[in-house]
Amino acid sequence: MLAAALLALAAGAFLLPKNWLRGPIEFAVQKKTGRSLAIGGNLDVGLWSLRAPFLRMHDVRFDNPEWAQSPHLVTAREAEFSVDLPALFAGRLVLPYVRLSRPDVSLERASDGKRSWVLKKDDDGAEPPQIHQLSIDEGVIRYRDAIEGIDVTARVFTRAGNYETPTSISFSGTYKKAPLKGEAQAGPVLNLQKTDQPFPMRLRVRIGETRIEADGAFTDIVHFGTVDARLKVQGPDWSRLYPLLPVPLPESPPYSIQGHLKHSGEHTIYENFSGTVGSSDLAGTMSIDRRGGRPLLKAKLQSRVLDLKDLGPVIGTRTSSQPQGQAPKGGRKLPSRPLNTERMNRVDAEVVLNATQLRRPDALPLDDFATHLKLANGVLALDPLRFGMAGGAIDSTVKLDARGKPIQANATVRLKNARLSRLFPTIEKMKDSTGVVGASIELSGRGNSVAEMLGTSTGQMGVAMTGGSMSNLLLELLGLDGGEALKFLAGGDRKTDIRCAAASFAVKDGVATSESMVFDTDDTNIAGAGTVNLREETLDVTLRPEPKDKSIFVVRAPVRLHGPFADVDVSVDKTKIAARIGASLLLGLASPLAALIPLIETGPGKDADCARLLGSADSVDKARRAAHQRAPARTLPPSTAEPTK
Repeated sequence: MLAAALLALAAGAFLLPKNWLRGPIEFAVQKKTGRSLAIGGNLDVGLWSLRAPFLRMHDVRFDNPEWAQSPHLVTAREAEFSVDLPALFAGRLVLPYVRLSRPDVSLERASDGKRSWVLKKDDDGAEPPQIHQLSIDEGVIRYRDAIEGIDVTARVFTRAGNYETPTSISFSGTYKKAPLKGEAQAGPVLNLQKTDQPFPMRLRVRIGETRIEADGAFTDIVHFGTVDARLKVQGPDWSRLYPLLPVPLPESPPYSIQGHLKHSGEHTIYENFSGTVGSSDLAGTMSIDRRGGRPLLKAKLQSRVLDLKDLGPVIGTRTSSQPQGQAPKGGRKLPSRPLNTERMNRVDAEVVLNATQLRRPDALPLDDFATHLKLANGVLALDPLRFGMAGGAIDSTVKLDARGKPIQANATVRLKNARLSRLFPTIEKMKDSTGVVGASIELSGRGNSVAEMLGTSTGQMGVAMTGGSMSNLLLELLGLDGGEALKFLAGGDRKTDIRCAAASFAVKDGVATSESMVFDTDDTNIAGAGTVNLREETLDVTLRPEPKDKSIFVVRAPVRLHGPFADVDVSVDKTKIAARIGASLLLGLASPLAALIPLIETGPGKDADCARLLGSADSVDKARRAAHQRAPARTLPPSTAEPTK
């Protein structure tokens, strides 16, 4: 071992001529390491202290092991270092201070884990030399790591006249096949290991499209000891920071964040940061604690304006920085990109996010957003997951269990007190409507994407409304009642009272089948039935409007909504329309007035039993809530609206 040679050197340093020891040292190093050491110039030995004598060697060359790509571990015009004698007697090589003049250093780690800087023939369990402080005068350092995919060359030189950060470093190469380039300015001495003495450093590095800037004080950089620095990070997707950041983050749109980084031991905090993620602003504080068996991420985040599409990558939709080919195929709308279950099992997390305002498509009546995310031992819970919607709120809880494959998912969604006038913001005739809408969804499914979870889901979905009013013209057009529609077009629209509205679906294996579907007003009763196929992302629902008043020019027929979610088709039963019009034409041959007879509506529509419909739904919902308090729910009830006050 090299330590034995240095021990012999220390013992005889003052008894023999210094240069005479070059040969014995080279021989001892060759014997213990299997590598060649050549000292071409003078050898000096001195005492800084009895504890740590120093050696100075000129024109030094020390070879790498045979498996390494570069022939030499280090060459230097001059190498000066001190040796910790107590550690040396204990069999460890500790160098409190190393200074290299014009060095060329090549450090390598092979794919089998062998390290070129371990100075033993056998690398099993061998400890590398500890270097506490390093000073370099104009040199080149190369580092190749086959395991981490690193191949970097750094050029170090000293700038005269700069007393705070005279050491300048420029580096380039690749990291995991991505191009890497950067520069740093540091103090005259780099504190590498086992020291609490900070040194200043300014760092600018680019890895692929990710840019990192740091400016502050660092200690023990080999073991990432302590850091107190301003840090700015920007890139196309912050999930690519792993494993540079020891916590795997979900995918994101392009981001730019800056804040204050503090690190000590196993605890890191990034405080008072702010910036943008996609089109959203983001601010807050984040910490990482690695004292347990797995990293724990905690974060408190706030956003003034959160763009809804920036939340997409969390649930598996495509970001603008991802290839178009990763979008759902076949015109499908549900997110189909797999969630990363491996990363969910590598970290625990507790994250709170509040957004004051949501930026979203005009057709979505969403106002604000808040969630509390907990991830522990592969089980992720969003409780609550809340959206402000149409003056009301969607309160949800979502649980994803990623401990097995596929993910087991459970979701409960409640829409409360949504205003009918705000539910359809792009429909002008709905703005004067009144009424309060509520909805309930309880589903369980399995799969590694949102589309798979919904496509295998089982449970219940429902919506209900009491009270309120809406445009009479809309109802007459839906009922294909031309006479009534002409009356409101000529004389002005007016409102009709909504007696009740309710729909419930039983969901099994991703297919929601209607159990009841009624929309009843003083003017029209609309009944419906059909299915919503979450697995195929299609729907097929038929609405049967039955006006309650008498009218002419009526070609009333069922209205069918069918087709894929991405392109729903609205059509009417042409055979019934043709029959009515045909009868009208035949009678018109006898008398023009007789042609109107088949188009006269005698008003067969009847009032729905709203008290029974809503009362039954309310009693079922109350029973469900009581059962839920006693034991975990196994069945899922139809929904109810929040009672109108």
